[in-house]
Amino acid sequence: MKSNLKNYVRIKTAADLLAVTPQTIRNWVTTGRLSAVRHPVNGYRLFDPRQLQQLASSTNCRVPFTPPGALTTKATVTAAKNTPSKRSSLTPTVACDRVMGSWTLGQDLAWLTAPIKPKPLSKAKSMLIGDAFCGGGIFSLGIEEGLRRSGFNAKHCFGIDFEPDAIRAYEHNFSGAVARLADVTDIVDGVMGNAATPNERLFQREVGKKLDVLIGGPPCQGHSDLNNHTRRSDAKNELYFSMGRLAELFKPQIVIIENVPGVAHDKGGVVQLTTRCLLELGYCVSTQVIDLRQIGVPQKRRRFVLVATKRKGFDYGVALASKRLEARPISWALQDLLAAYDEFSTYNSSSVHSPENKRRIDYLFEHDLYDLPNSERPPCHRDKKHSYGAVYGRMHWDDAAPTITGGFGSTGQGRFVHPKSRRTLTPHEACRLQFVPDYYSFPAALGRRSMQQIIGNAAPPRLGQFIIESAVIQGLLS
Repeated sequence: MKSNLKNYVRIKTAADLLAVTPQTIRNWVTTGRLSAVRHPVNGYRLFDPRQLQQLASSTNCRVPFTPPGALTTKATVTAAKNTPSKRSSLTPTVACDRVMGSWTLGQDLAWLTAPIKPKPLSKAKSMLIGDAFCGGGIFSLGIEEGLRRSGFNAKHCFGIDFEPDAIRAYEHNFSGAVARLADVTDIVDGVMGNAATPNERLFQREVGKKLDVLIGGPPCQGHSDLNNHTRRSDAKNELYFSMGRLAELFKPQIVIIENVPGVAHDKGGVVQLTTRCLLELGYCVSTQVIDLRQIGVPQKRRRFVLVATKRKGFDYGVALASKRLEARPISWALQDLLAAYDEFSTYNSSSVHSPENKRRIDYLFEHDLYDLPNSERPPCHRDKKHSYGAVYGRMHWDDAAPTITGGFGSTGQGRFVHPKSRRTLTPHEACRLQFVPDYYSFPAALGRRSMQQIIGNAAPPRLGQFIIESAVIQGLLS
């Protein structure tokens, strides 16, 4: 037995060989994707390098396999001594399975397809997170993963949302957090610069008075270019202001506000006014529009991001330079789901289409088209010029997806016909394109429409992960 195990490697080396984390290796063993044997004396898990090489060759990792013995020294980040003079440079000790600041296709795909949530790190500091417009908590997942990969654990303190099904989904995934069904302005009803109101004090007693990370994606329909009626003048846009008040109350190390690019042109100047409030609180404020394809999301989606930090400004240029990736196609995220369709599962089935829309989908496939000709469209499109070329369209397997909205189940609300199947996307497929990991789940009784809205309204977790990891590297979060 001993001689047979001579060339076997331990879990840490296996992770290095495949450019993934040890936790990913454990997940693969749990799901049967990778096998391990136990050392007969000390009980360590051991892995056959031949199987590791086969796994590297059979996945979409595109990571060169390094034979045992040829490994180079891993990059690490070591904590500075916690002295007042050096506090700004303090970062946790992190054993990295990559050059610090880079991501790999294999590592990302392993996280995206993981059926089990990564376990908390042992003896790691817990960062306190508050999500002011939480939806189903999808953006919070990215914050949590960014912290984990940076050597921290995440403690979710609260999530606030006014949609009942969204709050149910948040509570389902973050059972230890306070999940509050409310309009945020009913909780945060004070004025900047004034003492906390009774409602604010009551909320602080319930969730605590301190946060490390405050995040929020105020309802953005008023700013979206998809909304031609109230764009940039919607009353809900004023919800953006509440992030400043929450920062004043909870004094987080970092504030992250994400929205659609149109928010910067709001007639009421919500971004400018919120920035002024944060500056008065002593924060440095940085803003940027980010094309999420640049950070690995297989989707054509742009977000306006405001990051406020205490020590110095968040440097988007440095962050993007270290983490910029080539655009990933739909096939990268959905390849393994081609055989996962299940008509008895809401999560793994598509919406039922009308006979007319089924005919339109068939027309696309029978003529090998991706744009539906006007002759096959409804009269309102057929008889006049229109700017809805993507509507009723079919997605491209080898290109990034269009922006995933809550209408992804309808052919009439965008280019949402599956590239290879005669139907629209399933919720599971939409989650993958939104960079939502498989371990995220919805309450059993949640309906398809609510599921679609939660998915489509969310900011992809990768955006939160990107900001958190970059903030730690830049010494802005410790």
